[in-house]
Amino acid sequence: TVAALASGKKSKKRRIPRPRLRTVIVSTIIVLLLAGASGSAYALYTFTGNQRPVPVLTGLSLDQARAVSKQAKIKMIFDGEKFSEDVPVGKTFDQSPAQGTKIYPRQYAHVAVSKGPEPRTVRGFVGLRYDVASAELQKDLFKVKKIDRVDEQIPAGQVLEQNPANAKAARGAEVTLVVSSGPKPRTIPQVASMSRDAAVAAISAEQLQVAFKEDFNNDVPAGQVAGTTPAAGSQLARGSTVTIVISKGPDLVTVPNVVGQGIVSAASILRGAGLVPGDVRGTSDRPVFDTDPPIGTKVKRGSTVAMYTR
Repeated sequence: TVAALASGKKSKKRRIPRPRLRTVIVSTIIVLLLAGASGSAYALYTFTGNQRPVPVLTGLSLDQARAVSKQAKIKMIFDGEKFSEDVPVGKTFDQSPAQGTKIYPRQYAHVAVSKGPEPRTVRGFVGLRYDVASAELQKDLFKVKKIDRVDEQIPAGQVLEQNPANAKAARGAEVTLVVSSGPKPRTIPQVASMSRDAAVAAISAEQLQVAFKEDFNNDVPAGQVAGTTPAAGSQLARGSTVTIVISKGPDLVTVPNVVGQGIVSAASILRGAGLVPGDVRGTSDRPVFDTDPPIGTKVKRGSTVAMYTR
């Protein structure tokens, strides 16, 4: 002050008493410690307190997984769609952490949603045999659908078309194989009563092979076609053989001589000749003296012959 200066005395700074200074310092330290403790407690609670187990979040739809995680008070993150060989399309999988793992409030559970198996290449099998193509496709985990189609050039059993081929498809996808069933079946024409040459021409026109056989026929004159084996109207593969039956005319036998024979003996002789014993005209305990048709007559095999007795 002016008085002090005038008197030549120095002024003194005002100082806080030491006991009070200690109080201020201690108070400040306590406040800081309390603030730090409060923050630590909050952090400790946030990161280590109130842990919850992660529920099962797999095998669900995404909405279901979200509902389950919300009910369990767990935060969930969707990691997008991923390929899966085993999980059906649209179902959750690839959960992390695993079920039962306890996580902190600020941690997250992760799941992905299946978009099915990863597409794989469908190899091409056109030109190969169906059994080979089918086995290979099934080995690659594809389903096979077979469609048969008539083809006049490609052998039966060979793959004509394939869909899809040399392209990507999901595991279990259906692959269609169009397979040759060979040429269309040929129908045997009706050639009965034709001449031999006409019958050959008609059957050959159907791209069938021809063989011959002669046989007796009571209705078709000798030298004409009696029919075929297999019969007309039957269907065969192209190139199959049809046997043309040529008539030898009726199968004729001669009425044997049974004169003087008893009825039983005469009947046995007639049967042995391919004939049928008929009526007995006369006394049955007397020998045969004639037949109808007469002895020595040519008749069709199986004809009936009557016997006369006195």
